[in-house]
Amino acid sequence: MDRSDFCWRELYRRLDHVDRWRDGSIAAVPVAFQARRIKRTPSLELKAAEHCGTPKRCRPSDRIFLALRFEVRRCCAALGAEPCNRLHSARLLCRGDATLSLSMAAPTKARMIVAFAALYVIWGSTYLGIRFAIETMPPFLMAGARFVLAGLIMYAIAWSQGIGKSSWANWRTSLIIGACLLLGGNGGVTISEQYIDSGLAAVIVAIVPIYIVLLGWAMGMAPRPTPIIWLALAGGFAGVGILFGPALYFHGGRSPALGISILLVSTFIWSAGSLYSRVAKHAASPFLTAAQQMVCGGLLLLFAGVVTGELPRLHPASISILSVGSFIYLVLIGAVVGYTAYIWLLRYCEPAKVATYAYVNPIVAVLLGTLFAGETLTSRTLIAAGLIIGSVALVITAQQLRARVEPPISAALEPAD
Repeated sequence: MDRSDFCWRELYRRLDHVDRWRDGSIAAVPVAFQARRIKRTPSLELKAAEHCGTPKRCRPSDRIFLALRFEVRRCCAALGAEPCNRLHSARLLCRGDATLSLSMAAPTKARMIVAFAALYVIWGSTYLGIRFAIETMPPFLMAGARFVLAGLIMYAIAWSQGIGKSSWANWRTSLIIGACLLLGGNGGVTISEQYIDSGLAAVIVAIVPIYIVLLGWAMGMAPRPTPIIWLALAGGFAGVGILFGPALYFHGGRSPALGISILLVSTFIWSAGSLYSRVAKHAASPFLTAAQQMVCGGLLLLFAGVVTGELPRLHPASISILSVGSFIYLVLIGAVVGYTAYIWLLRYCEPAKVATYAYVNPIVAVLLGTLFAGETLTSRTLIAAGLIIGSVALVITAQQLRARVEPPISAALEPAD
């Protein structure tokens, strides 16, 4: 038996409490989880602190992981085995948020600004990109091809990090999450933009954090909302009512009531999938997890396109340059670059700050739709958007304050665009 493999299994045994992430390199596992569950070894922590140069440069959770690393190396030495190559490949960054990083650049102020700008602008612009793409492309087939291609690219990124292996259980989880987040969530957004403006779609999608709070409480995953959160929830649904009321009496080529109804259902499905993803077992690498979910969700969207009869409506010769350009933008920029910026920010920034995209994206989407697609911005839309976005901001801020005691449920949100 390869003794170095035995040492590696010993490390996995010690990390077995950490969501049982047995597949992939340990370097992708957030140390924050380990800090809550692994018993400390003072003597080894001291060695880990010496490895960092000074104990002040590493938080206790950093030292815990490094202590395990030293212990496995000591185990290998005792058995006369060479240290596992996978341990050498892990590049440890002793940082304030106690998260391990693989081949990701260290944070600087400039990089942080660029990453937030990418998160705000890119994900806010995807609503307009979807509108342009489905002008001459069937919606389900367009969305499915987008996520299959993006998933393959993300899988290549994970493979380049040495993490390309996953279990069938992880694929099953990705299939469920992909069905909720991409087929139900993004598929609903794509279909709804046949009936409503892209900016309006972004405003309605912003209620996802509100759904998350209610579902989390109903399922026993979060405490009862405080009075201030109840006020925010009421304000958010009041904004939806302001948008939905006049749409019932709209007569014309488009049907806003149908589009809003589709979005209300799809955001609910998205929220349920987000809650499930919090308790499900994922692959160790966030890039591999994203790739699996994109591939599974993309295939489901393609299947939905075939079932709904979109294939006869697909005419490659009639697809416009604008639709092709928008599709490429959605694949490379919207999915790959946007999600990479999201993962990078989660590694180097507080989750509550990253969650601010939930109420910045709709503002960006409304402005871009007005400037580049000639979408009408009425006073009713402005009032409703103010209520919804303000309510979401209040919910996230209230949870950020509560985070001093317990983690906010909105911190795990992912984009529904």
